Amino acid sequence: MVLQGRHPHSNRHRSQQDLEKVSKALSLLDIEDIAMRDFGAISGGQQQKVTIARAIAQEAKVLLLDEPTSNLDIMHQLEVMDLLRRLVRKNNMSAIISLHDLNLTSRYADNVIMLKRGNVISSGEPLFVLTPENIASVYHVEVVVKSVEGRPYIVPLRPLFHHPSRRPDD
Repeated sequence: MVLQGRHPHSNRHRSQQDLEKVSKALSLLDIEDIAMRDFGAISGGQQQKVTIARAIAQEAKVLLLDEPTSNLDIMHQLEVMDLLRRLVRKNNMSAIISLHDLNLTSRYADNVIMLKRGNVISSGEPLFVLTPENIASVYHVEVVVKSVEGRPYIVPLRPLFHHPSRRPDD
């Protein structure tokens, strides 16, 4: 699976360089022990890490990741996000990441785009986007936003069932 990431760089034959790039990606994510296992036979969290390793092996300049921390416990979420941050900075890359965890978003994002039904509600630095008003508008939840290490930290309080735009099918 990870070796498939090297496809754009190869001529149908695995080169030593391809194998080295795959080995490095597996090592970065600490998943060497599952390298030869069937993708369908590993856990959802391991599948997430394998998918990220494939993107790393591909050496893309822009990473597009959809919920890269889903199915991971909190320690592995932080490991993956720290790794992505290091990769982006070290390799002068960009990462566009879809996340529903607002606190992970706040901790790691340089810029946030908050969407509601495909429309941009707000965009910019986390401090200016992750506000109680924006969160209530998008998620129909009352929150308190605290500051932790200069970043917003969201504490959910209760659903806003009385929210005027809330419909039963939301």
